[in-house]
Amino acid sequence: MSFPLIASVAIIVDITMGVITILCPRTGKQVSTGIEIGRDQFARMRETRFTMSCWLCGGEHVWSKRWATFLEDVPEDGTIVPPEVARERA
Repeated sequence: MSFPLIASVAIIVDITMGVITILCPRTGKQVSTGIEIGRDQFARMRETRFTMSCWLCGGEHVWSKRWATFLEDVPEDGTIVPPEVARERA
């Protein structure tokens, strides 16, 4: 008598969430783009240019993945997120 061999495969997916930040050229401070994304998604992001309205200086910044940072641990004081988001998290 023979029995079919059943194999199982475990796929581990990194679902670590974080925010994409850039360096504001006017203030020199790290600011959130407002995009929350998974680490894997950030790694697969294409080199596309994006535009954002900077909540810190009021200017408009063009950025791409090359100049962006994936930040997993957002500081408790909300320094890299818009003030309204910091208030929501408090």
